[in-house]
This record gives sequence, structure tokens and C-alpha cells, in this order.
Amino acid sequence: MSARQRFRMLITAAFMILISVILIAFPGIGVPVAGLILGAILLFMGLRYLFYYMTMAKNMVGGKLMLYLGIILLDIGAFSLTILNSYQTFILLFLQAVFGITGAISILRAVEAKKSGSPAWKANFLNGVINIGIMIAAFICANFSVPERMIVYVFCAGMLYAAAMRIYPVFRKTAVVYDDSY
Repeated sequence: MSARQRFRMLITAAFMILISVILIAFPGIGVPVAGLILGAILLFMGLRYLFYYMTMAKNMVGGKLMLYLGIILLDIGAFSLTILNSYQTFILLFLQAVFGITGAISILRAVEAKKSGSPAWKANFLNGVINIGIMIAAFICANFSVPERMIVYVFCAGMLYAAAMRIYPVFRKTAVVYDDSY
């Protein structure tokens, strides 16, 4: 990982922590702001995948997947920004989907790493368990009558955990030595 990538990941994580702290301090504005953040992230990701397709992926094997993914993410992001009254449902569905899928993938990676004898399976398993825990908290918030601030707290917990997972590789030593002298 280059110094520029490390700096960008650190700035992104700091921004995520700052937003989480603000939302925890003012939970009354949390649900609309969280919906705006999710919609903007999806729009940005969709535009990024479309730009990647237009610049590089159209010449690659399986490049059309980037086009389809970009269109779908752009569409979901635009749709989520047009929903004004049901941010709670959208936020909880988004949290359940993202943390459920990433948790399941992390647990499957941990099982595969344990079979191959890698000592890193414990970290992957812990990552998966935490992601599944956040998904369960979002599921509870979606299916039971909970105060609006609890939704904000679950969203902030997910953002803080994602920020921590972005900070971790920044301070980890890399196997490749980079020379930034030129």
C-alpha cells in the first residue's frame, strides 16, 4: 500500500468517525442524515464503477459486470435520495444486507483459512461475528418498535467498525517496500 493510499484511507476513516460522533451527539437529526449519507455513498460508488467501466473495464474480460454494477448502484442511490419519509426502513435494510453479506463472507474465509492451516482465520472469524452482530441489531431495530435514536446508534456502530477496519491496514507493515523518492 502506497503512502497516498494510506493517507486516503486514514482521512476516510477519520471522516467516518467524525460523522459517527456528530450523529451520536445529536441523534434527532441522525436518521435523515444517515439516509443522505447512504444515498450519497451509493451514488458515488455507482459513478465510480461507471467511470471505471468507461476507462478500463470495457476492454477486460468480465468488464460488463462493472457496467451493470455501476448502473444498479447509481439507480439505488438516486432512488434512496428521493425517498423522504421512509429513511428508517432503507437504512435498516441497507445495514442488514451489507453487514450480513460481509459477515457471511468473512466467516466463510475463516473456515477456508483454518482448513489451509493459516493463523489468520481467527481475525476473519471475529470480523464475521462482529458484522453478523451488527446485522442482528439492525434486524431487531427493523422488526421491533425501538426509538429512532437506536437506529442511529446501530448505524454509528457500523460506521465506527468500518472506520476501524480502514485504520487497521494503514498501520500494518506491508511485505513490499515502497520507494517514494521519485
